[in-house]
Amino acid sequence: MDKPLAKPASTPVKAPVNAAVGKDDEKYIPAIDLGEYFSPSTPESREKLAQKFSWRRGYEGLGEQHANDLHQTDLLPDQKEGFFVGKELPLGQVGFARGPNIWPPELAETEFRRPVMEYYDHLMRLGLKIMEVLAYLKLLRYSEHKFADARIFGSVQHTDYGGLTILLQQPGADGFELWHAATQQWIELPAIEDKFVINLGDMVQRWTGGLYKSNLHRVINKNGGERYSVG
Repeated sequence: MDKPLAKPASTPVKAPVNAAVGKDDEKYIPAIDLGEYFSPSTPESREKLAQKFSWRRGYEGLGEQHANDLHQTDLLPDQKEGFFVGKELPLGQVGFARGPNIWPPELAETEFRRPVMEYYDHLMRLGLKIMEVLAYLKLLRYSEHKFADARIFGSVQHTDYGGLTILLQQPGADGFELWHAATQQWIELPAIEDKFVINLGDMVQRWTGGLYKSNLHRVINKNGGERYSVG
């Protein structure tokens, strides 16, 4: 019988984090007046803050987030407010979690927008450094497919468990196939010189709530010899 999942500890684990921004050989934390943002001077300002945008930017009000703890399902909505910021993109490039930021017009750029984006840029650089710990390179060699057993593949159908796979295939050595759920068929992606195949993994599918899929794929080496790839 499987053991039930343990509940998380009530006391969080604390770890040292350097939150300071490095600039011109100095380290500092940008001064952001959050109280000024979350306390708009007029009802009209609050109404503007509460507008919803499909690309998840700007204000999020009280009670808009709910717990997803499977161990305790009777929790009430969170009593917190939020402000979402991301990479600044024009309206023509709106997509999932992509688009222009929504800035409060009554706050001066030097007091809010500039320090917020400065800290965002700092965290982007920090995030890339953290992701370096998780990144790895895998060199692959596939034997020629001469197997009589139909259950044997160069790489059996699977999804990638990580976040992102950047695959470079040996030019002309086809065999990578992607499952197209809409038509219920396998589609072969040709191995083209200097072209990458980008696979999203299970982590991205979970992060986006299934909007971006971790596609099923496999490899059948039809090259008539060995096949190489790097991912």
